[in-house]
Amino acid sequence: MLPEYLEYEGNGVNQGDYLHNFNLRDQHGKDTCLSQFLGNVLIVDASTRWCQPCNEAAAESAELWEEMKQIGSSWIMTLMVQDFSGLPATSSDVEEWAEDYDILYPVLLDHNEETRATWEVTSFPLFFFIAPTGEIVRRIEQRPPEADILSFVAEAVEQWASDLRPQE
Repeated sequence: MLPEYLEYEGNGVNQGDYLHNFNLRDQHGKDTCLSQFLGNVLIVDASTRWCQPCNEAAAESAELWEEMKQIGSSWIMTLMVQDFSGLPATSSDVEEWAEDYDILYPVLLDHNEETRATWEVTSFPLFFFIAPTGEIVRRIEQRPPEADILSFVAEAVEQWASDLRPQE
């Protein structure tokens, strides 16, 4: 983690705020926090297993992430909120989601929907477009077109070039 991000906390969930930091388990059981990805352009979404637009976005996400990485230092993260029946997601839901859609980026378990409450998620999917500094550039309460995501990544990579980590 870059030293300047060690103390990152965030302050909100709306455009212009800095997304609250979190510490959640991913599909591999690994603790993952937002601050470890700062210095990259981020697309963070909140999804459920029952949501059709969420599933459609996930089906395209592995390819989308590859395109994003070609543009510049960027990541996708998914917060898994609920299972097929609307109950809180489990580690099995997170693992199956990642496996079903060949996802290599972090799929995070929202244990008991605590992060959903913090993020004020009222509809699914919810997408955050986040600058390398953690600032929320856009909050979209629907599935954005892939072209909008790629356009944001390209503009963010250019705008925040001096804040980006070297690509891995």
